[in-house]
Amino acid sequence: MAKAWARKVHSKKQLVLIIYASVTGNAAKYASELGDYLSLSFNSEFIDACRSSSVDETKVVRSINSAELIVFVTSTQGNGDIPSASKKFFSFLFSKCANELADKECAVLGFGSSAYPVFCGGAAILSRHLSTVGAIEVIPRGECDAIKGEAMAFHQFLKSLVGQLASHPLANSLVLKLHDQLKKRESNNCQRRCDIVQSVKIELFSKEEIKHAAGDLLTSRRRSSGFEDENSRSLNRLDMIKQVIENSITRDVISEDYLGAITTKDDVIISKADHNVSYENGRRTCLIKIDLNGCGSPPYEPGDHVRVFPRNIMSKGTLQNFLDHLKGDLFVDDQIYASFADDKTAMSTLNVHAPLLVTVLDTLVCLEELFIERAAVFNTISMEACQDLSFLAQEEHERKALMEFGWNEEKYDKAKIECGMKWIQIFDLFPSLSKMVSLEFLLCNMKSNHARSYSVSSCKAFVGSELHLIVGRFLYSQGDKIDVGVCSNYLTSSNQGMI
Repeated sequence: MAKAWARKVHSKKQLVLIIYASVTGNAAKYASELGDYLSLSFNSEFIDACRSSSVDETKVVRSINSAELIVFVTSTQGNGDIPSASKKFFSFLFSKCANELADKECAVLGFGSSAYPVFCGGAAILSRHLSTVGAIEVIPRGECDAIKGEAMAFHQFLKSLVGQLASHPLANSLVLKLHDQLKKRESNNCQRRCDIVQSVKIELFSKEEIKHAAGDLLTSRRRSSGFEDENSRSLNRLDMIKQVIENSITRDVISEDYLGAITTKDDVIISKADHNVSYENGRRTCLIKIDLNGCGSPPYEPGDHVRVFPRNIMSKGTLQNFLDHLKGDLFVDDQIYASFADDKTAMSTLNVHAPLLVTVLDTLVCLEELFIERAAVFNTISMEACQDLSFLAQEEHERKALMEFGWNEEKYDKAKIECGMKWIQIFDLFPSLSKMVSLEFLLCNMKSNHARSYSVSSCKAFVGSELHLIVGRFLYSQGDKIDVGVCSNYLTSSNQGMI
């Protein structure tokens, strides 16, 4: 009986507490992915550090005491800081919970971009705080780079973490089983990415087809005769397009942005930009007044956040030239409807490995909108994407170069400096990839443009249909060169009438 009890304890799931702080949602997606992996051996509990107002402090203390391991996942905001919305929570955590954190086993996973001078600074800050309170980081801090590709570093962190836990003399059988599964999965990472691409199904519709189907759908709704024509029972292409339109409408209605965010696809006009608020050491701070009449003047409160979405600057001709090199016959005005057929792949996995795909699933999207607004076509091709592209290249020297860039970080960094390695340049840099790269491949490998969030500083009762932001232009240094934040520089340099 004692042996049976010991086996039961040995295979019992222990608690892992995952505390995450995310600005754009990327770190949150990876925290979810981490929880999915660890759930094979642990019970996972999550705390969103950026929603500190809704966190029960008593529950936090109880969770820390119960957790066998605490994993911190954080993005980097500004020039090497933790997300501003998480500062209140972490201030509470490292002051009020210092005793509970002492000698507690922890791990830290950071996200950032090597394009900035302070890389993964948010994670470094958390490591310093953990050291101060006497917590134990069981493995070196993980650092995921948005430029080179985050997935490889994430899986290396996960492998190191589980390997460390499995090496413990008292490691339970569930941890050992997870360790074995991760070793097998590591060798199949490339195949897994190929499986995701192959599970994507894209229906392509011309602008004329959509217009015709939408008109027919509107007419049939108005008629609403109540009985079905014998000829309409078979699902022809027109029926399919109408179904796609209805699915897209339903998805748009039920999808919600995070609480306290104002999002509109309609144009908003800057009614006034006061550039005289503050100007010190090159840091321009401005009051930006936005006219909301063009988007229905939605309600808001001070402290809500406005999300500003980037737009890729390129002509229709440039985009069409890019599309001409992809598989198939694609035109900028075409619309796509993407679906995903693999039920075994969790949505959290797709959010991490194919964030652009997730933004277009089960909805109609025009190719012009996809590549001008959603896809990060001016981003650097990741190392993982280089690995996969090497199998598509038709010239041996290009295949060899892509393989080297995919596995050799030094050569990859050198290529970035010498030729940029941007997605928009891909067919100029590697001509033999022309007509070999599919739209499905791009949806699964390109990043999506992420929004920047700014806190609302006005009260609608006093400013009417306007919305006010106080924006400071972000400055950071790259050696002797001073660079500016793209979005903050755009807003603080804006003039009346700009969109």
